[in-house]
Amino acid sequence: MERDQSLPKHRDRLLEKALQDLTADPDVLAIYLAGSLARGNADVYSDIDLHTVVNPEKIEGFI
Repeated sequence: MERDQSLPKHRDRLLEKALQDLTADPDVLAIYLAGSLARGNADVYSDIDLHTVVNPEKIEGFI
């Protein structure tokens, strides 16, 4: 479908916003991308597998 071809653009914007929010949080110690996006074999329907490492003292509030 033609509409589906715009999904990667929206996914990229969502990932960018998530990274902005997470990097601004002082309790986030690390962020890494996994899955097909990280491997470079994503398709139009691939999701975002974003992992975060959080200060252990703040993890409950973060979740």
